[in-house]
Amino acid sequence: GSEDATSIIKKIKYDSTTNTFNGFPTPLDRGVPIKEYYRTDSFDKLKVWFDSNDKASLLNVHMIQPVPSTTQSIIPSPFLLSAYGTDNTATANEILQRWWYIFNQCLQRNIRIIGFSTDATHLVTKWRNRLLSSAAEVRLGNQFISVNHLYDIIHNEMYTKLDHGLTKSDINPKDRQNFSSCLKLTSPDCDDF
Repeated sequence: GSEDATSIIKKIKYDSTTNTFNGFPTPLDRGVPIKEYYRTDSFDKLKVWFDSNDKASLLNVHMIQPVPSTTQSIIPSPFLLSAYGTDNTATANEILQRWWYIFNQCLQRNIRIIGFSTDATHLVTKWRNRLLSSAAEVRLGNQFISVNHLYDIIHNEMYTKLDHGLTKSDINPKDRQNFSSCLKLTSPDCDDF
């Protein structure tokens, strides 16, 4: 399974089939969104929600990608498990509880979850952008690294691009979504320096 959040336009919409209001951050119970939490026939209750709650700024999505067995000739299609509005205030404990809940619910249905993932591309580009910031240092193990280390590697005449694989464009902080640069910065070739 995978989990990811994406920015959304903040707005509230009424769903007449469930008599619920969608677009508020969904409260969690042990990490799991409470189904149809914003259901009411009361205008006063709706007013309280609008007055006391922000609108959700993110949509959190859980997808499942079935893995075919060795005897299957057709690859199963991925499917949406859940999607709900959030304000990104879930704790690490709530996320672990949610994964545990999903794992157990699937196990009861004879579905074996072999792993959970989040958006690793986002995490590694965030790490790269922090590393390339002139105002920040990044701790790697028990040592600090900064963009200055990368400048030293690239400009060191004892080594060439063939040794470390880096170019000046890899350490350009203006290109914030340069994933290929992330691959180079985390490659074993670069680790030796």
